[in-house]
Amino acid sequence: CDGDGYLKDLVDFGNLKFKDRDVMQEAFQAWGQRVPCDMENFLDRRRRHHFKERYDARKNLVDWDYCARVKPINSIIHHLQYRDWRLKGIAFEYGDCEYDAPNKTMATYIPGIMKKGRDRGLKKDLKGYWSDTLSSPFLSFGTDIDTNSGAKEREEQLFDIFNKNSGAAQHRHNAGEIATVNIISFLYELETLQEYALQRDRDIFSGLGNEDARPKSDVQNSSDPAPSSNQSKSGEETDRLEQNNDAEAKGDDIEELNISNGEDGTEVEDGDTANDSAEKAEQRKQKLLENLGNVRIHFLGADMASLLRKRKFQSLFDVIIFGTAGLSQLVKSSTSDENAPVQPETTEAFVRSDDLM
Repeated sequence: CDGDGYLKDLVDFGNLKFKDRDVMQEAFQAWGQRVPCDMENFLDRRRRHHFKERYDARKNLVDWDYCARVKPINSIIHHLQYRDWRLKGIAFEYGDCEYDAPNKTMATYIPGIMKKGRDRGLKKDLKGYWSDTLSSPFLSFGTDIDTNSGAKEREEQLFDIFNKNSGAAQHRHNAGEIATVNIISFLYELETLQEYALQRDRDIFSGLGNEDARPKSDVQNSSDPAPSSNQSKSGEETDRLEQNNDAEAKGDDIEELNISNGEDGTEVEDGDTANDSAEKAEQRKQKLLENLGNVRIHFLGADMASLLRKRKFQSLFDVIIFGTAGLSQLVKSSTSDENAPVQPETTEAFVRSDDLM
């Protein structure tokens, strides 16, 4: 919030009061590695408060939630994914990774009253996990896809169902893969200014090899027939043998990559590999910031009613989007901007706590 860093030209805190800036600065600093965060304890407290005396039967209750509320609306959310998120707090798992680092951005404060200790009865801000524990984060990116006109059929294949209209119906893909496509699509378009389009059927990463996004020198001439795998391999081996023979004939030494063991026992490749990777990452970062040159993110601390009364914000917005947490502000007097249609977030797919009663 001090106006310095890589995002100084992208983020604007000028509309916030100084006390609001201090609050945001404290929140950002709370994400540091040295700040403790017992997220597992936070989640367990929320579950115990929600399930109460039925806590020991929580697995059965989660299965009931899935069958009664989640599956009829968003069947692409797999029951194992939903159950693991409800019971473990992990929504998206990839490979054999070990998820042992908490997401500190989810640890927030709410006003409360102390029930125990020497501060009993006093009002204090209580830190914990106060976000959704019923509906799941799959609803944000994992149930629908922003269909690209150039790859509409391939993207629709991600929602194919085997044995449809039978007791053994099963999606070929799941919400985690759909979310991956959406996130990759957003980042890809931000970096390349081109739409992300799948190039192969049912391959969610195939859009990264889009020939239109590559330099022209890397794209094979479409008029030239593509060599078969055997021909290509044979040609590579022939070229390598000829190079080796030429080097031996001239008495030159063939340069090889030197592999050494690091302090942790892993193999470390000598040379400029690490420097090249860091340089490419820096170039991508600068490219991304250049593409966002016309974008400015403004933090607004006032409520909607007082915000739209200010002259500089009148008839300024193209659209006003309310999240479920801000629907209480969705009143006619506070959204009177005729040029800005209002789009509230729907709660159709949300799991309500009264469904468990």
